[in-house]
This record gives sequence, structure tokens and C-alpha cells, in this order.
Amino acid sequence: MFEEQAAEFVRDMEARGVPHTIASKAAEAGYVVWPIENGWGNTPRSMVMDCHYGLKMSGLFELDEFAAFLNGAQTPAQPPIDTPTYKNVRDLKDLREIAESPRHREAIEQGFTSFRGQPRDYWMSRSVPNPRICDAQRMERIITPSYWRQFLDQPLSARNLGPSQSIFETFQADELVYHGIADWRTLHKRNHERYGPHFSISDLEDFHDPESQEYFKRWKRHRFHDCYEYPLIEQHYGKKTIGLDITFDLATAAFFASHRWSELSNSLKATYRHINEGEHEGVIYFFRFRDPAVRQTDYLVNKLGVFEHLPVERPIRQRCGLPAFRANEIAAAARDLDAVILLDANFDTDGLPEPNHLFPLSEDPFYLALLEQKKRFGTPWNWVVDYEF
Repeated sequence: MFEEQAAEFVRDMEARGVPHTIASKAAEAGYVVWPIENGWGNTPRSMVMDCHYGLKMSGLFELDEFAAFLNGAQTPAQPPIDTPTYKNVRDLKDLREIAESPRHREAIEQGFTSFRGQPRDYWMSRSVPNPRICDAQRMERIITPSYWRQFLDQPLSARNLGPSQSIFETFQADELVYHGIADWRTLHKRNHERYGPHFSISDLEDFHDPESQEYFKRWKRHRFHDCYEYPLIEQHYGKKTIGLDITFDLATAAFFASHRWSELSNSLKATYRHINEGEHEGVIYFFRFRDPAVRQTDYLVNKLGVFEHLPVERPIRQRCGLPAFRANEIAAAARDLDAVILLDANFDTDGLPEPNHLFPLSEDPFYLALLEQKKRFGTPWNWVVDYEF
């Protein structure tokens, strides 16, 4: 998908004296030429964009500057990013003291701070790392949505645009959309017998029987749904998406930093297990996203309207949000860190949510319906994770 921009990058680097092999290596690592708007009505100017970080300023370089870097000149200058790292955090009390410190309290209270917990901090090395971002060992911190992780060690030429369509937008989800409407598959036949010929689904709104009205209501809701909701639901029940799991609840983030997802022995079910005392390597990220901002009032999931008849409980329990990242910015979240919290090896999990609270089973009607879909129809729904706690 970036073929033209990558080819232009190679040509521009060669024109500035960069050997073809080096320019091609950088293009495969993720660097392209990209037009950047230069004010209202002005002609866009071309810059080098790192397709790990997109339009974040640390991912943009002047052409001459980047060519000089590839030719062995000094690393392009970048003001240091002041991201504090807190080490050996022992428990939830320590976490809350950090959150309530003057540096972080105001942004959290205003809803601009979100959190993410992981069992460990992930770093990677690219053949041509971003010179403004990598550390002394040429490593870059990677915070990447699940769908994009498959491309981290792949050349840019292998990257696609992301999932083209949600399964909830296809006929395969009709059993969920019309769940609970008796004999919904034969409703059109019954209505033909009751009301005579009709040629528009909108006619169902005026029919007197409740199942026709309910069918139309759900058809309309899903046909004109908020497109944000489907990926969020997919992500939280096991499907890979271009959205990054975040939460606005610090204790929930701490759970994911101190528990590890694992398959049970028969590999048919999965669970979350406490990481053993003395073995914690967890990390919690404080994010303050900019351009665009991710604010609690806009992103916190309080309810999901597309499946009102099958309430979706899990994302609400986890107090989550799901900002999306496109193909040209798959690791850009790492540029919006407000703090990095490293757990103590003996981190105390007392006071954290229990797994069966964050992943409700029988209390989540939508989850139970998803498991039924997986049982009945197999492959299209194999991404649904069956949990046991």
C-alpha cells in the first residue's frame, strides 16, 4: 500500500547521495516520503515519515536531514521527551500515590490520562531504527495494537490497510443481531401471508406485530451503527483489531500488568493467572494522547448500543477505550507516554479486580451468545476466547 511513497523515498535519498542499497533498506524498514500540509492554501511539502510513528513530530524528518543521517552524519536533533519512569512500584497504594502526585493529578482529574498494563515492557530493533527515538542499543519501545503486531518484523511492503470489515457487519452475525426474535429467518414469509406483498424492509416499521417492529429496529440500528463500537467489541472478546486497549481505571491496568493470559492444559479454554511472587516484570503506561486527544468523556465505554438486546458487559467492567492507529502509525502510542511504571518483582496484587469481574461469564449475555456462535458455526468465530476461572 505504500509502494509509491517508498519508491519516491528511495529516489529522493539517491538524489541526495545515499547508496541505493541503504535507501532501499530504510524504505523496507518503514520510511517513506509523505506530503505535509504547510498552512492554509499552501502547497504541501515533502518530508520523510517513519511509518511506525506517522505524523508525530518524532516520526518526521526533513529530506536533507534524513539523507545526511543515512550517509553517516550526526543523528537528527530532537528535544528530549521528558517521560518519567517509576521503578520498583510495590502495590496499588504506590500506584495511586504516583497518580495523585502534582505531575499527574490534574491531567487524570480532567480525564486526559488513560492507562495500559502489560506483563512486560516490549522493545524491538529495526534494521534502520528511528534515530530520534531509539536508545543507545538501537532499540525502540513498542506499544502496538494487536492487529499490527504481525507486521513489526515484516518489511513495509508486507503491510496492509488493516481489517476491511467487521464480522458484525456481515450476514454471519445475523444470529446475534436478531437473537431472541422467534423464527426470524421465516419472518418475511409470515409477513407476506399476513400483510400481502411488500418490497421494502422499512415497511416492517408499520406492521402491527412486535417481532416485525423489533426486526426493523435492530436492522436499522446495525445498518446505521456507530462504526466505533464493532471493533471495540471484537477487540475485547478476542479478535485482533487496529485499536489499542486502554483503560481509565488504574487498578484494571495493574491487573493486566500483574496477571498473564494462558491457555489451560486442553488448549480449548484460557484464563488469567497471577504472576508468581518474585517474577513480576509488569509495566503500566500512563498515556496522554495528543493529536488527537483521548479524553475519558469521549472514549470511556459506558454502554454499547448496537446489541441492546444482548448487553455487552466485559468492556464496561474494564472501563475501557479503544483509540485506533492506522497503517502508517502502528507504534505511535509510544510517543504519547506521560509515565512508565515498572512493577517490583514482588508486586502485591491485593486490592486488584478479580479475573471473573473483568471477564464476567454468566453475567455477560453477549459473551454467552458469542460462545454459542463459536460452537455452532466454528471457523468464522474461532477468535472468541472461551475463559475459565
